[in-house]
Amino acid sequence: MPTIRKRGTKWQVQVRLKDCQPLSKSFTYKSDALRWGAETERALENGNHPTLNAKLNETLAELLARYLKVETPQKKGADIEQVRLRNLMRHPLLDITVEEIVPSVFASYRDSRLKEVTSDTVLRELSLLQSIMEVAMRDWGYPFSTNPVRGVRKPKAGKPRTRRLCEG
Repeated sequence: MPTIRKRGTKWQVQVRLKDCQPLSKSFTYKSDALRWGAETERALENGNHPTLNAKLNETLAELLARYLKVETPQKKGADIEQVRLRNLMRHPLLDITVEEIVPSVFASYRDSRLKEVTSDTVLRELSLLQSIMEVAMRDWGYPFSTNPVRGVRKPKAGKPRTRRLCEG
């Protein structure tokens, strides 16, 4: 049910649904606000809202590129993360649309990467993917009910180093 309230001389409508970013708009007439609220809520429930469709048709590589551009420069280890993200964007398994993202995609990515690199590298990459999905869900309004990377079994960490520096 849309929430409608009077703000100054205008009517503001807010539509909030689970797994969707809240939408709001202001109108001069209350009847316009009621109509927009009902139409928008119906479109979100059916999955045909324009903002929702645009996000679902975006590829995972585009999502990673956005994260690389917006979030990575603010981090302390931005240079290393840029290298990891560029490597991730080249992987063929991750060239899918947001609508097709399920935990099994990341599980097959994990399995293919374990054949090429160590488990510690895969753990770092999965951790990065998990944080990207969190930002996409919470800050950018992508329609995931849960983080799909959380559902992936992580490989065991490799053995730590046993060498120590000694005199001579």
